[in-house]
Amino acid sequence: MPHKLLGAAALLLPALLLAAAPVSAQEEREYVPEQSAETDIEAKQGWDAHLAIGASASFSSNQSVIGQPDGSSWTLGFNVTSGLKYLNGSHESRNTLNISETFTRTPVVSEFVRTTDLVELESIYYYHIPSVPWLGPFARLKLQTSIFKGEDVQPAPVSYAITRPDGQVDTITADRLPLTDPFFPFTLKESAGFFARPVGRKWLNVELRAGLGARQVFADNQLALKDNKDTPEIEATELQDFVQVGAEVVAQASGQVFSERILYTAGAEFLTPFYNSTDESDKSFTELTNTELFIKASLRLVSWASLDYEFRAVKQPALLDKFQVQNLLLLTIGYTLLEEEE
Repeated sequence: MPHKLLGAAALLLPALLLAAAPVSAQEEREYVPEQSAETDIEAKQGWDAHLAIGASASFSSNQSVIGQPDGSSWTLGFNVTSGLKYLNGSHESRNTLNISETFTRTPVVSEFVRTTDLVELESIYYYHIPSVPWLGPFARLKLQTSIFKGEDVQPAPVSYAITRPDGQVDTITADRLPLTDPFFPFTLKESAGFFARPVGRKWLNVELRAGLGARQVFADNQLALKDNKDTPEIEATELQDFVQVGAEVVAQASGQVFSERILYTAGAEFLTPFYNSTDESDKSFTELTNTELFIKASLRLVSWASLDYEFRAVKQPALLDKFQVQNLLLLTIGYTLLEEEE
């Protein structure tokens, strides 16, 4: 597995060098690189950083409540949001690291089980065409993984039917099934092409990207649940590594509304592969298209507390031919260590 990761990293080296390339003072321009076709946002030149941490918790307890199991339920979570931005004339670099973790304990399963585990590291380089500063080429590198091992935990032993890559089905009986190792599946995304920012206002900031994209997913020997509710067993399937290259389109909108008390980000990402390392010849381009949809919204209650909602739906047909959907609503107590300047 390590040699596969090193091989993938070698493919990304040119993009990383491009993003980290020094910019001379002679390359500075007087226009604002974040300017869009329709804008009221001004960007700060030079380096800018932000770092925020948050924690959330909920508790409930039942005793002799009709229709509810006796006992206590806990949900504990934490998140880290950070970014490092650099603007210098035509050149812009954005780097973000986001970590989101949630663990839940219920009377049915009397141990903490992870319900959200996501790490995202992204670096994007933009070059703003001097005559059309809201348009230009870009290069992106993104990493997605999880920190902790994944398990399916049941209150009593159940029968699991595990489908292997060769079609063999193994059946085991247990009250838990190990699914994934720490930091797996491990996904690398690279893309390069052109971007456009047709609208850049505080209440609506739109970014569009299109170009060539690639995916490397490292998931050998990992498991994913694919249960059929009509059977007594719980079905699972063994995952495999794969590589894809194809056409990528990304659309994203963000903004602040209601006196900046509500912050939102919504986006969609599609990659239709014309190269696939796995044998998917029986599927059409539409059936092979990778789809990722997300919505994030935060209502600022006070300076140190917010009500946060996150929705994510991901479909990677070469990994798991069904949507992986997550919804998360939490009251978050947070602290901003570094605040990004406008």
